[in-house]
Amino acid sequence: MWPFLVEEERKHEAWIKQIIPKIGTGEIYFFLENFTVEAIETTLEYINEEYEKAEKEGIDLIRALSVAQSLEEATLDKSLFKYFDSGSPQIEEVLDSLREDSIKHRDLLENHRLTVMKEIGNNK
Repeated sequence: MWPFLVEEERKHEAWIKQIIPKIGTGEIYFFLENFTVEAIETTLEYINEEYEKAEKEGIDLIRALSVAQSLEEATLDKSLFKYFDSGSPQIEEVLDSLREDSIKHRDLLENHRLTVMKEIGNNK
């Protein structure tokens, strides 16, 4: 599962790198810009903190699944994708794909976390 998610996030990174320049040209714009930037910065801080903590202390499977799931959930809860807009169908397609993939990843992580928790419970 982890290699699949890594590849998915690399795909998302490539998409985002392609559309970031379009913000500067006005092809993509934010509604409620301060909220969007603040939400993204908060999420990035959380990722960095969790990464540093995992490097120093290690991380067990349940925690890794919970952190990954919470990141996907936060993106959806904060509705980050609804604050971006564009007149370009190609850009809208990328934004829609990012949102749909976030939903799929959240559900995949939740199902895997529940399976692991069940297996742990059965082994006690």
